[in-house]
Amino acid sequence: MKTLSITRVSELTGLTTATIRFYESKGLIAPIGRKGLTRIYAQEVLTQLSLRGCVPISSKSPKFACSPLISRTTADI
Repeated sequence: MKTLSITRVSELTGLTTATIRFYESKGLIAPIGRKGLTRIYAQEVLTQLSLRGCVPISSKSPKFACSPLISRTTADI
């Protein structure tokens, strides 16, 4: 199984590490473990973020397609 650090997930998706940790706190994604203090994710997390629409709409836009999903999720908690 190929694994990715949170930094690598950030580089590949364009999301900040803080955003990735936020999605994790809301249960949208989950790390498979840690290497020291660094979160490690399975490569499938890229698919999960893509399917949920959590990647930037464009490199010029700070808006994310999953923002409404996050709003609904946090409002329901």
